[in-house]
Amino acid sequence: VGMAQAVPALREFIAVTRMPNVATLKGLGAPDAQDPLYLGMLGMHGAKAANLAVQECDLLIAVGARFDDRVTGKLNAFAPHAKVIHMDIDPAEMSKLRQPHVALQGDLKTLLPALQRPLDIAAWQQQVTALKAEHACRY
Repeated sequence: VGMAQAVPALREFIAVTRMPNVATLKGLGAPDAQDPLYLGMLGMHGAKAANLAVQECDLLIAVGARFDDRVTGKLNAFAPHAKVIHMDIDPAEMSKLRQPHVALQGDLKTLLPALQRPLDIAAWQQQVTALKAEHACRY
């Protein structure tokens, strides 16, 4: 996202959809960390709420993500209930590790605005907000 200079497009996508969101280590700083629906970093060194939310989600939009083992753990157990939309400019990353339900190859600055719509996901927003509060770091 950063290398694609698509941080503004990603933040606009998140603002319009109001989707709960996480980041990988290489994606830190792309989502707004002050957004109440930002759950933190995903993966083995990530936030518990971020990992739990991804494991429970029914739709996972992966923006420039690689699905490496430091993020997914056991790949076949990662986000088991999710339909996956994978966006990336690099065709070699599509279906490399995780088969997406929808693969969108192209410039993120074009792909993200094309998909952004307000979503009616209030129940999911409440669920992940509760996860974030329950598993917040308190040090």
